[in-house]
Amino acid sequence: MFKPEAKIIEQDAIEIGTLFTENDLGGFAGKKILVTGSTGLMGLYILAALKQLSDRYGLGIHLYASSRNVSAASQHFLKWMDDAGLDVVTFGEEQIRGPYDYIFHTASSTNPADLATRPLDVIQTNVHYTSDLLKLLTAQTGSFIFFSTREIYGKKVDPEKTFVGETDYGVLDPLDIRSAYPESKRLAENMVASFSMQSGNPYRIFRISHTYGPGIKLNDGRVLSDIIGAMVADAGIHLKSDGSHKISPTYVADVIAGVLTGLIRGENGCYNVSNHREIYSVLEIARTAASNNAAIEVTHQASKHVSPLYLKHDTGILLSEKIQALGWDFKVPLSEGLRRVYEHYKVSA
Repeated sequence: MFKPEAKIIEQDAIEIGTLFTENDLGGFAGKKILVTGSTGLMGLYILAALKQLSDRYGLGIHLYASSRNVSAASQHFLKWMDDAGLDVVTFGEEQIRGPYDYIFHTASSTNPADLATRPLDVIQTNVHYTSDLLKLLTAQTGSFIFFSTREIYGKKVDPEKTFVGETDYGVLDPLDIRSAYPESKRLAENMVASFSMQSGNPYRIFRISHTYGPGIKLNDGRVLSDIIGAMVADAGIHLKSDGSHKISPTYVADVIAGVLTGLIRGENGCYNVSNHREIYSVLEIARTAASNNAAIEVTHQASKHVSPLYLKHDTGILLSEKIQALGWDFKVPLSEGLRRVYEHYKVSA
């Protein structure tokens, strides 16, 4: 099912599958499932996990992957896996294959340059596209799974508080152009919940942060993307800061396992999915990445210029105790996750 270039992705998909029984997965049997943002990190891993589960248990899931470029996306998926049970559909024309029993809506630009220079496009995807997709659910029974972000929590109310739970909302400045991303995600979350109230359709919202893994877009301006991009190129890692800022990086397979756990065992509402037990400074992450090749050097120098592309406030570390209560936990520590990413890109290059 998986190609040799996808050895790590296959390994991850198998590990995700071991967390669930055939009884857990009965609700997916014979279902039509649409995944938006299908060539991105989250979309690729959802497709890989569901395909592996469908083949393993004979579930007969039919997967639909939404993409703006059907030909390029088809080639993208064929690089990693066979296309049995997987169709690529044109972005904006998903209704031709609908309605769907499950829609995993992962599509959203997280590139800092897009957030700062094309905010209306970001709003369009998070709000209008979400509205269009909700109409494609099987009436009353179709489930909507929305991928949200830590940024919806806004600026921490208590600056001394490290962690934020699902109800710890802070302030967002609606006139800050950079707020187009979290504000539109907030509205989309309310839209999903409102649609569920009026139509009866079940939903889940998953708030994630600093996710990485095979398939991550390299060198797009996000800190993990840039560090990993330098790592897989065996190049020097240069930080444009003192590297003291702390985050909780979470391996993509752990996030997808959390999403499936919340979908199968949870209830309507939102769940943080983040490895809150592993908190690292950016400098520590860079040095861990560099450990995969002794020739990689890490340098850092604080810049006097603060880029408008990045958040001006601290949102806090996502606390994931709510979804842990359903039986999910983190499995892949940072050092192992970065090793897998490094191996993946060396095999698939």
